[in-house]
Amino acid sequence: MLKTLIAAAAIALSPLAAQAAMIEGQLDIVGVVNVQTSTYEAGGNLDFDQDAPGNRVNFVTGDFADYVSVLDVPTLFDLTFTAPETVYSVGGFVFQALSFFDFDNTFPGRGFAASGTITGNGFDATPGLLTFSTQTTNSTILQASFSSTTTPVAAAIPLPASALMLLTAFGGLGGAAGLMRRRKSRAA
Repeated sequence: MLKTLIAAAAIALSPLAAQAAMIEGQLDIVGVVNVQTSTYEAGGNLDFDQDAPGNRVNFVTGDFADYVSVLDVPTLFDLTFTAPETVYSVGGFVFQALSFFDFDNTFPGRGFAASGTITGNGFDATPGLLTFSTQTTNSTILQASFSSTTTPVAAAIPLPASALMLLTAFGGLGGAAGLMRRRKSRAA
């Protein structure tokens, strides 16, 4: 029993038991898209106007706010909707789309969604969701906004608490086993 408790403690306190540093928060970007050369459908494409003065960060919360501020200018990548594809890079964060879905190619609400991973700034790769929609149109450009948020994951128990919980559980099991042995020896 003592060997089991020691092994459990070693596992709980090992680096493998440490919790991941996942990104939490939301990052909204406004960008300018070329209407004539963009088609929001599977097999289509998205053509950003890379030099447009309207490309900027519009809103930021959580861990993103430590590295990105409103009005920062992101690098926006043209898309062919063939995963994996990098969508943006800003403040050390990168969103890589692993799948595209919910395409809408009808005016005025053109858009799509993507699921993927957000990486950067020492955080572990974090599942994320990106939603893209258009707001205003004219004959040649379309202002669009997109938001990437981290996908909620099960709440992580901090390392010291998880080790204590594991040791307490094994201690309880050991105590229960000891009681059962004593009862058996008294009955005999």
